[in-house]
Amino acid sequence: MRAVGLFLIAICFIAGLVFYFSIGQYPQPISQELLDSQLSRQVDEMARNGQLSSAIKLLLEEMDRNGLTVEMSDKLDELYLKLARDYQSKGNFDKAVDALRNVPPDSSKYIDAQILLKELTGKSVSPQ
Repeated sequence: MRAVGLFLIAICFIAGLVFYFSIGQYPQPISQELLDSQLSRQVDEMARNGQLSSAIKLLLEEMDRNGLTVEMSDKLDELYLKLARDYQSKGNFDKAVDALRNVPPDSSKYIDAQILLKELTGKSVSPQ
């Protein structure tokens, strides 16, 4: 009799767990794809509003926390290029050069960064 009682309690417990998890009470992990999508939209909005430095800072913080996907790394490098062009248009060439030096050699934006660096410095620039 006692075994039957314990069996029924176990069945009720398992049924409760199944119900609990099936109604979504247990938080599901957020996919990296969704996080990147949200981060990308936020960074794009900041860039549209001229907040290039803030957008870069946000991506750098994400890179420190979780690393960046290739797409997000490209977005970061594109922001460095935009920031450099912004500094260039304002005559702040030193800051433009500093921004461009953040674009790594393995980036798809590296050649563009090197072309702009050469234009800004008037000479061949070696990567740092």
